[in-house]
Amino acid sequence: TIAGYWFPEYLSGVNAAGFHFHFLTADEKTGGHVLDCKAGKVRIGIDYNDDLQISLPKTENFLDADISDASKH
Repeated sequence: TIAGYWFPEYLSGVNAAGFHFHFLTADEKTGGHVLDCKAGKVRIGIDYNDDLQISLPKTENFLDADISDASKH
């Protein structure tokens, strides 16, 4: 299974802009980033979502973190 999304450039400070894909093996025990892919017969589903929800930690370390340069990494 491969799941992915597209993130617009104007939100690149929140996440990497463009397409981003992850894979999950059939036994659901391994997964990770897709860097390159060749596929034979596939089934594709598309979900259009115009809602973004972000859950942030409520820990002291996170609340005190200096993330002013985070979009530069």
